[in-house]
Amino acid sequence: SRLMFDVANPESAMVTVATSSDPNHRPDFILTDDPKEFWMSTGLFPQEFVISFNSQMEISSISLSHVNIQHMEVFMCPNQDGENFDPLCEEDLDQAEGSFNTASIPLKKKINVWHLRFLITSASDHFVAVQKVKVEGRA
Repeated sequence: SRLMFDVANPESAMVTVATSSDPNHRPDFILTDDPKEFWMSTGLFPQEFVISFNSQMEISSISLSHVNIQHMEVFMCPNQDGENFDPLCEEDLDQAEGSFNTASIPLKKKINVWHLRFLITSASDHFVAVQKVKVEGRA
């Protein structure tokens, strides 16, 4: 059997949509493992980003390290065209002041996706930051 690994990495995925793009805190930093690199939102909510994979991935779990996200909705698209997204889950995320929080997003079963859309609908401050999205899966 093929092992699961973090498929949200720069070799297997790219951030194809992001509502904010600060040159110092770029959307593609969501995929890197460097703790100093993170994406930061600018402007009003909702904020969103889309991770697109270079092939269809079978995924089993999603987690992210973030600051200030209160409520987030996650959508998935099983097709390469990225046209229609289906709701995957909604989560209220825990907060710890001033540090990155890790949130695990439970999936009831393994699913096949080409794209994942993350919609941040509320925050505990005027901005949010996402340091890393981790997606356990396999091609």
